[in-house]
Amino acid sequence: MKGSKRRKLESQGWKFGTTKDFLQLTPEESEYIEIKLKQKDNGRTPVRMGSVVQM
Repeated sequence: MKGSKRRKLESQGWKFGTTKDFLQLTPEESEYIEIKLKQKDNGRTPVRMGSVVQM
């Protein structure tokens, strides 16, 4: 996002931050989510069937 647009939105009351801030996660909860996401993606290769890809 351009800095000018961000400043305009902030002046209108919008706030910017991370998902961790929004959900008010503890460091332990954040680490747990990161581990689960890595496990989910680990070892999975897409299977291609024509023009369709199955995960």
